[in-house]
Amino acid sequence: GEILCGFVPDATFDGLQTCINSMEAPFKLVFAPNSDGCLYVAASESGDVRPLIQAINQAFNGRGGGKPNYGQGKLMDFDRTRLMELLDQVSE
Repeated sequence: GEILCGFVPDATFDGLQTCINSMEAPFKLVFAPNSDGCLYVAASESGDVRPLIQAINQAFNGRGGGKPNYGQGKLMDFDRTRLMELLDQVSE
């Protein structure tokens, strides 16, 4: 499915939530890279974001989770290029 992805450097979870609520897509992800990792929020109106969160956490030494329609977490080893490659794989 289609994944819409955004980046808001140094944002808080509240900021990410505001951002994701304004996005229109089957799956939505917003990342906030900062000096000690990267916060993220994932949401979906119709699907289950948990497998996506699990894949992201695994790839980037992350922690987090949530409900089928919403999740959040923090990544320790964030890399934007590797993230885009991962999203290409999971959206096929």
